Parts: sequence; structure tokens; C-alpha cells
Amino acid sequence: MNRQNICSQIKNCHKCELAISRNNAICPEGNPKGRFLIVAQAPGEQEDKADSMFVGPSGTVLRQIITEHRLNTKNYYWTNLLKCNLPHNRKPKQREIDACSEFLLQEIEEVKPEIIVPLGFYASRFIFSQFHLDFPVEKAEFYKNFGELQWTGKFKVLPLAHPASILHRPELKENISEKYAILKTLETYCCWHRSCPMKKFTEKGIIDPSWRQLYCLGNWQNCVRFQMESRGQPHPDWMLPDGTLMEYLKQC
Repeated sequence: MNRQNICSQIKNCHKCELAISRNNAICPEGNPKGRFLIVAQAPGEQEDKADSMFVGPSGTVLRQIITEHRLNTKNYYWTNLLKCNLPHNRKPKQREIDACSEFLLQEIEEVKPEIIVPLGFYASRFIFSQFHLDFPVEKAEFYKNFGELQWTGKFKVLPLAHPASILHRPELKENISEKYAILKTLETYCCWHRSCPMKKFTEKGIIDPSWRQLYCLGNWQNCVRFQMESRGQPHPDWMLPDGTLMEYLKQC
């Protein structure tokens, strides 16, 4: 299933009542070979009228964040959990998510992203539940997960706050923007990832692959080994990226 076929299905979808109220079902945009797949919640009113993604107020905020952190948008593929506008900006209904999510799953299969970035609660909840990541029962608890990189065994997931959050609560802008800065880190791998002993330990099956995925090939700025190496401080090969010393690795 290629992108053109997926878009045709989206445009002709009438699986839920949103097909009645919409002007346009919004197709994905960006690089279908991109490393990053960004999943927003749903098109806004202006997106619905323009038949394009991120042209409304939330899109303006998102573009400001992209510019601030100098993100390379050529690496990104953009889509929504729901392809149709939610009237009066209401919350999505579960039957709407169930009806529409098959398109997103097709997109994931087609793009095969290295990193999926769900924006906001509903997109994050779907991705987490679909790929068997732990998801807090309480909605308020989930916001603590924003900016925390996860590994599914196939790809990484970085949940982030939806840019609309800044429109509703401007005081959150600095905190939310700091989390988006992680995307810049993820655009490159750690400069020492090829020589890091974690590579050898992973290839030999001695440590879980998640260590390398989440740090060496993930948020390497958080790696204690990287931080110590950058300061010229000695550190043993048997130190894990979080700073834990594993004595059994001495023999490996």
C-alpha cells in the first residue's frame, strides 16, 4: 500500500460521522522515507478548509518551535490520528479512533519510521497501547511521559505535548519547547556510537538492545558515558549509559 493509495482511501472514507461534517479529509504530508513520523490528533478548522496540515494556530506554534530548534524537516513525515476535523474542537470518540486508526497503521507499515512522535494525549495513548508500551491509567499522570524516549523493539517513540497546549497555557511554552529540543538530538546519533562498548555488548546479546537504541542511537545527551567522555573523565567499559556499573560486563 503506497502513499497515494492511502491518501485515496482517506479522501473517500465514510466510516464515521465525521465524514458528514468535514470539508476535507486530510492526507499525510512530508517525506515518506523520513526517519521521523509525527502524529498529531486531528486537523483543525483551518486545516479542514485549506486541505493541508498545520496551517492553523497550532501549526503556527509548531513552525515556531521547528525554527527555534532548527529541525531538519526533510527527515519528517506528518500525519494525524484522525484525518477529519473534530467539530467545535471536541475530544475524539473511541469509535472514531477505531475507524480511522487503520490508516495510521498503514502509514507506519509504509514509512517504517525509526522514531514515531505522537503529539498530545490521544495520539500518544493510541501508539502506546498499539505497541504494548506502559500507559498510565490516569490522564494527568501521562503528561510526565512527554519527552521520555521509549523503545518498542522495532522503533523508538517520543511522546510530546501537542503545540495547541501552548495556545491554551502560554506559561508552558518554555517547558514544552525544551522537550521538542530532543528531536534535534535524535536527528543524529552519538558521535561515539560505533566505538562505544555498548555496541559490542548489544551485538553479542549481552545487554538488552534498548540500551543502545535509547542512548547511543537515541537521546545520547542523557547518556552518562557521553557526558563523562565529553568532559574527558575516565569511565569503565562496564558502565551502562545511565551510569550503572555492571560487574558482570568486566568479563565480556
